Amino acid sequence: TMSRKLFGDSYLKQRYKAAHDFSLEVKELEKHVIICGYRRIGQSLSRILQEQGIPYIGLELDPDIVTKAWEAGDKVHFADATRPEILIAAGLYRARMVVVTVADIESAKLITAAARKKQQTIPILVRTRSDLHMNELEQLGATSVLPETLEASLIIAERVLEQLGLPTEEVSEVVQHIRADGYRSLKSYFHGEQPAKNKDRALDESFLHTVVLQSNDRAVGKTIGELKLENVGVFLKSIKRGDIRGDSPSPTMKLLVDDCLVLESKSKDFQTAEKRLIGTGSTKKDTKESNEAKSTEPLLNK
Repeated sequence: TMSRKLFGDSYLKQRYKAAHDFSLEVKELEKHVIICGYRRIGQSLSRILQEQGIPYIGLELDPDIVTKAWEAGDKVHFADATRPEILIAAGLYRARMVVVTVADIESAKLITAAARKKQQTIPILVRTRSDLHMNELEQLGATSVLPETLEASLIIAERVLEQLGLPTEEVSEVVQHIRADGYRSLKSYFHGEQPAKNKDRALDESFLHTVVLQSNDRAVGKTIGELKLENVGVFLKSIKRGDIRGDSPSPTMKLLVDDCLVLESKSKDFQTAEKRLIGTGSTKKDTKESNEAKSTEPLLNK
């Protein structure tokens, strides 16, 4: 039969002896964790939970993984977690948490939506490869979304700060602040000439671009607000003036010669924004007045 081909004699015989439906096996479970997706991340999580004495159940659609893991003693079952009835059979109403680790983003959305529709209060943690779908997953009911790419950067930074001797409480505050802020400070960076290999990653990331103002550029002497860069999908992330860099500068701040503007955009095309910044725009008198103001102009948005 197809079942025999998928699972093999050992799995089938033991499963038939254990229960006809995996819901029979989990009916006594309470305050357990439902792991949707039982590949590397799901398996690693299950081992940590087991070590801590926290009950769990894994749901996976790869029969080979299910066969090997089940025979090794893992609490995993061949089931489609995108189906609400499967989540209910897995003890959704009695569970402590749902963790979605599937790699396929559409499946992750379906699981999140199904779990939230059936259980309004249960925490749902979703792992994704990038932060491209964070907002959508949160709207579907995810309590927390953990993008792999950003979490990897955060973990490295956390370890570095610990090795540098910062107090554990301080490091924890830094990490929690970045997560609470939706990883905003980690989402944009300077890209090289070669495109990102991962499609989602390329869509997900913001681009950074720098423009150094020259004496005849039209932006010199104007305030940041007057430029209306946001109208062309570009935001002024920071300004470097001399040896000082200020993040989130005030819209009322005037731009000066030699200011280095760090621009941020979802698109790598900054030409429209550059037209608003560079080219003939200021007179020598304007430039002189701008330079004289360098020592008094604040950098940070207060």
